[in-house]
Amino acid sequence: MSSTLGDVWTRAHGFLDEDLCERYSRHLLAGLDELHSRDIAHRDVGLGSCLLDPQTNVLKLSDLGLSMSANHFLLRA
Repeated sequence: MSSTLGDVWTRAHGFLDEDLCERYSRHLLAGLDELHSRDIAHRDVGLGSCLLDPQTNVLKLSDLGLSMSANHFLLRA
């Protein structure tokens, strides 16, 4: 993964192709769904925690340093 979604967003001046946005959104939501299915709350989703592979246009969620058990997080909210 050679760049973040933030890098791509900056280079594109905030204008990304609609199909590419949909693809990235689907990948992000799939990643969050996987975490949530394992009762993990990411707690720091942002442009910098979305890594991109420019050859395949695959987005992966990273930076789980602030993540915690969703059950624990929800009980303390």
